[in-house]
Amino acid sequence: MKNLMKFKSWLTIDDAAKYLNALLSEPVEPKDILQLALDNHITLSLNFTEIVSVMEVSIKPFSEVHPEFPSDNYDKVNFKDDSYQISTYHPLHKINGLWDLKLFGAGEAYIKSRLLISLNKDEQLKNSKSSIYIQRDDKSYRLYEKLESYDEENELLLLDSFLDNVVKVENINPDDGYYKPMPNIPSHAILVVSLNSLKEFERKLENENLHTAKSKGLKYDDKPNSKVHSGALLIIAALAHKLGMDMDSDVENQININKINGLITDFGFTMKNDTIKARLSEIPEALQNRSKDIQGRPLKEYKRKQIT
Repeated sequence: MKNLMKFKSWLTIDDAAKYLNALLSEPVEPKDILQLALDNHITLSLNFTEIVSVMEVSIKPFSEVHPEFPSDNYDKVNFKDDSYQISTYHPLHKINGLWDLKLFGAGEAYIKSRLLISLNKDEQLKNSKSSIYIQRDDKSYRLYEKLESYDEENELLLLDSFLDNVVKVENINPDDGYYKPMPNIPSHAILVVSLNSLKEFERKLENENLHTAKSKGLKYDDKPNSKVHSGALLIIAALAHKLGMDMDSDVENQININKINGLITDFGFTMKNDTIKARLSEIPEALQNRSKDIQGRPLKEYKRKQIT
């Protein structure tokens, strides 16, 4: 998969679990990916394989929009979740491709239901009276679907949802028909994890590992002197050899780099992954210099070095 990864922009939930399984060297299941997303450690995305209609929205806590309304009265007016007010901005847009899923409204409910199902709970995916929201470039959008007939309007207007203010039919374009907010993820959309999200998660793990190492008093060696630098390169070379890394083709292999970092930590010091990645390319020269150094020593001195 490592060669294909260069051309991918996302992984399925199952493949993302396998990726983290190899990265962390510990069992990771699809349900773990869902939980990480609900805990805001990983961002889930939807890959729309067909065109879908969306409209930009503004999502603000009701308490900010109407501070004069006491929060202890929210239940009396049937507010849901944390009581958000949704404002829409015309016009309707047609989109496809990869978009981040906003864990809000029906999207959050869907992920929670999938997690419960994966945990063997007595749970079924339910239809929601809320809507599906996506985001990109700090902007949020709500998904819309076209009505088969205008007669649905009267029924829809009875669906009172303070999460979406009032779920209603919107006449986006008289020539294009009528639309309503989409309550479920469309069947042509694939739930995935973007590689950008996985890389960001890796950076979080690396920073956490560095913080843990420093708190335990381990030596953090990011800019060593030349002697330590050479020794570090030899250690990395040995670890790379142990992992069976081909120095010409696996330099970009993030999984092996993370494994090397874990093994280096076992030696009592740490390095940033970017440092390891940069130094991998220096290893052949370091090994060559080491070989010359050994060949230039008297045999007695070399044997003494071996013994000590």
